[in-house]
Amino acid sequence: MPALLPFLPPGITSAAPGAPYTVAADAPPIWLFDECASTLTSAADLAGRHTLPVWGSVLAARQTRGRGQLGRHWQSPEGNLYTALRLPDCPPFSESAAAPATSALLAAMLAHIGFDIRIKWPNDLVLAAPDAPDVFRKIGGLLIEDRNGAVLAGIGLNIHSAPPDAHMRADHALPAGCLSADILYGYGFRSLLDVWHHAVGEFRSQRLDTLARRWLPLAERYLLYLGQPVTLVEDSDTAPVCGRLLGLDPSGGVRLETRRGILVMTSGSLYGPRSILPA
Repeated sequence: MPALLPFLPPGITSAAPGAPYTVAADAPPIWLFDECASTLTSAADLAGRHTLPVWGSVLAARQTRGRGQLGRHWQSPEGNLYTALRLPDCPPFSESAAAPATSALLAAMLAHIGFDIRIKWPNDLVLAAPDAPDVFRKIGGLLIEDRNGAVLAGIGLNIHSAPPDAHMRADHALPAGCLSADILYGYGFRSLLDVWHHAVGEFRSQRLDTLARRWLPLAERYLLYLGQPVTLVEDSDTAPVCGRLLGLDPSGGVRLETRRGILVMTSGSLYGPRSILPA
């Protein structure tokens, strides 16, 4: 069984930029790119030209200028999944809870496939090591942007490769890892397009009239470090906040039980009990 999922299934070719791929007449388009600067940038351009409807998306084999949280460079070699999805302009996607809500839907989809997945607040997806369930590796992340009047979620998932520890930034909280291509093949996927088309279908199946209240308990089901001591670092000029992670707030922030009482923190980097804190 091959260890690398091809970008596209047999019989489908991509172009940059090419015509949007649609599975059915009523399905949202997936714009396929062999290479682009950033799927978020391409999605914003398409939205500005009114050719990217809600649940429409961009899928690229490679990115030359992929980006993550705080504008950090996102390494984008071929073999991983790089995409941007247009979300409905309604709660929770139109509010500050968009990142954890979207992460919750992705985590639920990957857990259903068979991955022992968790959400590391605010926008990382992590995977438990098969031989050590309390050891986690970051396998993906997402970035929410409001561009050209569209709410967009840029999503990256490591499937074929991950940056080695030596190439990670000095203050990284967890090492990087990959989803198992064997598990994806076993579930019936034959390409990255198959994986992404399935994910879009899971998003579209959500009842938007109830999602605004359903996302929080769903996210907490997969929340990493829930009930454990954690440290939150907002920036280099602010003292770290230590406490026990109680869960999430409807705003999308984290609730910490500290010596000063219960605090709701809406930004920063979260470090668990075993994390090496930045100097």
